[in-house]
Amino acid sequence: ATGKDMFALTTHWVKFLPLVHDLFPQFMAEMHAYCIAAAHLEMPHQLAKGFMVSDVGNREESAFKFLDGVTREEACHAKVSPRKQPFVLHYCQRYAIGRWFFSKYKL
Repeated sequence: ATGKDMFALTTHWVKFLPLVHDLFPQFMAEMHAYCIAAAHLEMPHQLAKGFMVSDVGNREESAFKFLDGVTREEACHAKVSPRKQPFVLHYCQRYAIGRWFFSKYKL
């Protein structure tokens, strides 16, 4: 996508967001408004899988497969090729280590 494409997309995204939220406040309005804006502009997208860490219960679509064969104790020091490591942290979950955590809503 070009800068011009992204400008058009974000313009419609912010226009649709309050409408989606008003209709479905329990929905993930920001994601659905993005999809509506992209569809409105007939902007094609390509589905990509396996590049982000998100749902620990969904190993097939998340990038946790790079830890197959690695024990929990080895996870932070595993020798895994950078090409196989995820590069996106999906900021929708609560992530914690000990008493420290961050989430979409609170640090």
